[in-house]
Amino acid sequence: KVEVLRRCGITVREVVVEPTAEYGQVHKEIAMLNADDSVDGIIIERPLPFGLNCDALGLCIIPSKDVDGESAESLSGSRGSSGISLFDNIWNTAPATGTKL
Repeated sequence: KVEVLRRCGITVREVVVEPTAEYGQVHKEIAMLNADDSVDGIIIERPLPFGLNCDALGLCIIPSKDVDGESAESLSGSRGSSGISLFDNIWNTAPATGTKL
């Protein structure tokens, strides 16, 4: 994902956690990214180090920065002022063609 984002002209800041990282350490990193106004979105890349729960960490991302929609709150907040969801009918408009996006 990182390389694709960079090719699209999106600035990416990678935060790499050590294989021995504990939940508290990663949670602290996410909290700092949540508070950083220069960060527009957060993606948790998998696989995570053994013992880290991706679902629990995903819930730590504030909905406005949750790029992957890790929580139900993030997805429910994807409706703009028009009430139309970014995800409405997505499967109907993107037929399976085998094309890499």
